[in-house]
Amino acid sequence: MNKNIYILFIALAVGFTACKDNKEVKVSAVQLEKNSVSFNQDQLKQLTIQSIDLVPIAEEFTAVGEVSFDEDNVVRVYPIVSGSVYNVDVSLGD
Repeated sequence: MNKNIYILFIALAVGFTACKDNKEVKVSAVQLEKNSVSFNQDQLKQLTIQSIDLVPIAEEFTAVGEVSFDEDNVVRVYPIVSGSVYNVDVSLGD
């Protein structure tokens, strides 16, 4: 019984502190035209609007990098015995 009182007290305390300082924000629904956007005054102060210009796109660009092979697709062959190889009868891709 004592446990239930403590749990009830803690639940009431949490409930009262959670409801403190809640400010309601009223949002009014506005019927807008399709494909339209609306801004408030603060957003309009930060917004700049420019006309659209055609700009040529470069088909090539220069980049710095390194070309290497995929380590996951490499098979390393090590001989069981030492010696010299005179002929290899396989081709690339075999």
